[in-house]
Amino acid sequence: MTNNPKDDMTMDQVKKFIDFALKEDPNGTLILFGGEPFVTDLVFKILEYNNNRLKIQIYTNGLNVDNNTLVKLTKYKLNLGISYDASYNYRRSKTSKIPELLFKCKKLRERGLLDFSISYTVRKDNFDDFIPDIKLLQETFNPQKIEVSFDTVQLGKDYRELCEEFQAKDLGLKGAVCSINCHKCKQCEKGESMYWHCYKDKIIRGPSMSSLEIFK
Repeated sequence: MTNNPKDDMTMDQVKKFIDFALKEDPNGTLILFGGEPFVTDLVFKILEYNNNRLKIQIYTNGLNVDNNTLVKLTKYKLNLGISYDASYNYRRSKTSKIPELLFKCKKLRERGLLDFSISYTVRKDNFDDFIPDIKLLQETFNPQKIEVSFDTVQLGKDYRELCEEFQAKDLGLKGAVCSINCHKCKQCEKGESMYWHCYKDKIIRGPSMSSLEIFK
């Protein structure tokens, strides 16, 4: 899902993909990302059609998620993944909406109305800050999980090397943090996770967007 509706999947494509996924892997997860999913109402049409059949993960920067949007989301079983990827100064500035949104999500989670997670990309500009950041996010907002990914180009290291570097340390983290102290899926090690994509009216599969096989 992009900021340009012309580049988005059509609703017919979405329906085809969901119907296919329900037959192939009814316990799978439908992941919605962009661009920014909440710049159009397509995301809610998808949620309505899916009707809580597939698990849903939505990744958002949070800038278009207001109170009305949160209320709508509580009608569905999903996990809202909120990006915590902006610069250090912006995240802590008075103009940042991210802390306020996370507090609202925390309250909804405490009431059993919404699950949310936080995604965090580690780059050069936040490499020295990200472990204290993760601890603060865990203690302050208590998300279901925190997903850490590394910008390997900026950091100049292999993804697996970075994972193992932090796995070997006692970081004092309270909960599971993907790629740091939790490697249950071992995706970075073995590439076992398989993703299905709808692309140009073809349903394709592969461990990543860079390695895809036309399936149907």
